[in-house]
This record gives sequence, C-alpha cells and structure tokens, in this order.
Amino acid sequence: MIASTSVVAAEFAQPPLNPPPMALGADQAAEIARIQTGGRILDVRPAAASGQSTYEVRVLLNEGRVRRVVVDINSGALQ
Repeated sequence: MIASTSVVAAEFAQPPLNPPPMALGADQAAEIARIQTGGRILDVRPAAASGQSTYEVRVLLNEGRVRRVVVDINSGALQ
C-alpha cells in the first residue's frame, strides 16, 4: 500500500528573482556624491525633501567651494 501525502505549494515557493531595492546607507550616499562631484566629503545627514527620504551631503570641491548635494535614499539619484 502506498501512502498518499498532500504537498502544499507554499513549501516550494521561491523568493522573488528581483528583490526590492535596499535603501542606501550614509556611506553609500557619500560615495555617490564623491564620485559625481570629485570632491571631498565633509558631512552626511539624513534629510527630508518633498516628502522623500534623502541624505544631504556637503562636499568640498577642488576650487575650495562647498557644495550641498541631495542623494535619494531609494534610487541613489542626485536631486
């Protein structure tokens, strides 16, 4: 006699192939700003602009000017 067992599909469910993007950390936001501007990072702070989560990064440019760069936490895009 063969025993029958029921298999639940959830037991074999695979995680999604493209997981949702992870939010950037302050170090990653600073690195994006450094690469985009070529300057030296002075300060990184969480900020809220237009209801979106962002980091405000202050960068010292080669000319000696300080530039404020806003990096989106979810996409890494400069605003």
